Amino acid sequence: ANEAGGQLRIGYRIALDVWRLTFGLGFEVGGGVLAQRYAPYSAAGVIAIAPRFILKAHFTDVISLFVSADLTVTYLNYGETVQTATARWIPRPSVSAGLMFAF
Repeated sequence: ANEAGGQLRIGYRIALDVWRLTFGLGFEVGGGVLAQRYAPYSAAGVIAIAPRFILKAHFTDVISLFVSADLTVTYLNYGETVQTATARWIPRPSVSAGLMFAF
């Protein structure tokens, strides 16, 4: 589907440093809009919640490896047509990893 949208979220994250590791947990909540970019054009408001987790391994003061994961769950009115659309929660998990340089 050719769709576009945006969300605005607020959240909080806590972190615990143990030796060269940082463990973090957080939670976000917010809302937004999702719009179809093909005829018939339609838009829907969405609600999103997302528990988050992060793990960092600090090698030096400047270099770290990290793994971050979240389970975003979006509530929206979804269906093949406007007539068949129903409101439901849709999970959108994601995981990312990388090398971080702090200056």
